[in-house]
Amino acid sequence: MRASKRNKALNKDWQQEEQDTSSGRKIFAREIPRELSGNYGTYDFSLSREFQVRTSDGEILLQVSGSAKGEYWCGVFLFFVDGSEGAKVRLEESNKDENTFLDVPDTPLLAHQVWE
Repeated sequence: MRASKRNKALNKDWQQEEQDTSSGRKIFAREIPRELSGNYGTYDFSLSREFQVRTSDGEILLQVSGSAKGEYWCGVFLFFVDGSEGAKVRLEESNKDENTFLDVPDTPLLAHQVWE
């Protein structure tokens, strides 16, 4: 994929959420389009999100998604693990008892591996 086309794909609906100051790596997120599984009258909520960890130059190192359901509130978050210098992230899904820890590779994903 050409650089200009790839940059458009990178910026489509993605919002920067966090940056690791020691490595310059950044976490971007967006909501996954879906049909609602409930309504506000029943207080049944669900949420799905996609995340990307990128280098300071915008190369994508890791992609991950998560989802959560809740009676009153739910959330899905990706954070850098403190002290890891951008090499580890923690996926937090509000309806799960335990978080998922992932290593962030140093090699960028190939163009055909990147979500658009």
